[in-house]
Amino acid sequence: MRKAKHAHASGSRGSVLIEAAIAVFMLACVASMTTGTVTSAARMSRWAAVESMADAAIDIEASVARKYPLVNATSISTSSYTLSPAVTSQATTLGTLYGNAVPGTLLYTRVDSANQPSGTVHRIIIGLTFQIGGRTYCKTREVVRYED
Repeated sequence: MRKAKHAHASGSRGSVLIEAAIAVFMLACVASMTTGTVTSAARMSRWAAVESMADAAIDIEASVARKYPLVNATSISTSSYTLSPAVTSQATTLGTLYGNAVPGTLLYTRVDSANQPSGTVHRIIIGLTFQIGGRTYCKTREVVRYED
């Protein structure tokens, strides 16, 4: 008995190499898309965390302004709520994210309306500027106080 020879087609010898190259290319494409998605999700997570810290910081400042004695709020020498158009600024730290401090700047001013029939209305305006990803954002709160 004679053994049969294995016949190879002339074009089939490199097909395994081509299939492997295509598989590696497709794997690299999937990995690239996955990396982009993970990076985007991490960026959104950072943005949401900084936004939450900024909201908390400016809400705390607005609460302090609501409870601050009006005698002190209207005194030029003791108040950070200066009369508009002057603005008082104060550097602050919103919190820490991934071990890094998140800086911000608080801005304060006050507008008085003394022409009310029975008293004075004080509008205390608080601003907060901060950066996320190289872009600057600003949040504001306004507290209205009335004095007889």
